[in-house]
Amino acid sequence: VVYEYNPVDGVLKETHVNINKPKEKQDDFSYIRQGDYLINRLEYNGVVAKRWYKKIK
Repeated sequence: VVYEYNPVDGVLKETHVNINKPKEKQDDFSYIRQGDYLINRLEYNGVVAKRWYKKIK
């Protein structure tokens, strides 16, 4: 797993690398905060899914 944080846009990117098949398409995850929500975006082979997590006070 490789993590990259971009402080300009506040996005944390997570890439899963298969060490046995490094040229194979990798899973991409990203996380961003918007207000009380943490939004998780997942992408694989052109298919995108999103999850929203709300902060409970």
